[in-house]
Amino acid sequence: MPHLMVIPREIRDLMLELTVLASRPAPETLADIETQALEEQHQYVYYSTDCLDCNRFAAVPLLLVSRQIHRETKQLLNRIGNTHELDVRFVHEQYFVLTWTRLPLSVHNVDHVCVVFKSVGEYRDSVEVCGRPIPNLWRSSRGGRPAQFQLMFYDVLMSFLINGPYGWRASRSAKTEGFTIRTLEVDFVDPDDTSLLIPEPDDPKTPLHRQGGKGLRRPERLAKCLGQLLASLLTTTVHQYGKGIFDKVGRIIIKANGKMVVGIKVGQILADYDFSDSFVEVPKGERLDHWKAWKDHALLCREAKGLDVSDTRLDWKEKAVFGFARLQERYQRDKMEKISSASHAHDN
Repeated sequence: MPHLMVIPREIRDLMLELTVLASRPAPETLADIETQALEEQHQYVYYSTDCLDCNRFAAVPLLLVSRQIHRETKQLLNRIGNTHELDVRFVHEQYFVLTWTRLPLSVHNVDHVCVVFKSVGEYRDSVEVCGRPIPNLWRSSRGGRPAQFQLMFYDVLMSFLINGPYGWRASRSAKTEGFTIRTLEVDFVDPDDTSLLIPEPDDPKTPLHRQGGKGLRRPERLAKCLGQLLASLLTTTVHQYGKGIFDKVGRIIIKANGKMVVGIKVGQILADYDFSDSFVEVPKGERLDHWKAWKDHALLCREAKGLDVSDTRLDWKEKAVFGFARLQERYQRDKMEKISSASHAHDN
């Protein structure tokens, strides 16, 4: 009786590759989005669950066919890489709908995650999702920065790094070893109707949340906004947000319509990262030791997970001591100036 193994290996490899690289269609229209089943991660982020089942990883059935097919499938994945693809639709510029379009195999070390981000529908001030109104996304932003828009990206990324593609379904108390991404690529593309895009602002420094209202924000501006977020996470807000990225992401590429806008080598940033007083939750006298332990741990984690580890200066710990001493001197000087100012005001 004819069976799979009598097919020449070259043809069999093509068949396996077509199966492994099979993709699922993302919703293209508002009608597609509004009629599909959605699950909420939070009020601005929703996942498509249409056709969601336990065999969603395309390579899993092949691994169960036979030892020979299992071996050939693994060889194929080693050759072409394990690339996950995520489609993000920004509906009326108020909420995300995410669809995993390609998931070859569930592994904790993912070679490549490709994200395509696309606005759909005209801008609206108010919308309902799953029969419930949600607050205007852009009016929740403060301080000239679209904080809520940026936070949505961060929540999606950390959900994946902690619990994988189905992270939004995982229990918050679940203990996992986490997931790593060698290359994260995010491409912001034009909507189908480009007439909905607003013109470029006269002032390039115009905050993102002040650019809309009469149209859709341009992909280039959204890409730059995400780049600013990541730069902040990996420098000034390490204590609160950046720690989980340093030991789980190799590099990040942000594009607009296929052209690179920002490239981030996370390992290089970690290697060059000098002591800063960013761990504000730790008592001041303990921050130096805490920071050195954190950087040591991050470097070891990256090396163990096969992520890029750039050459780190051999004297980084000694340099951190000098940095800590300078900060202590500054704190003491500021304290004395406040005391002097208060005393002078009291005398007057």
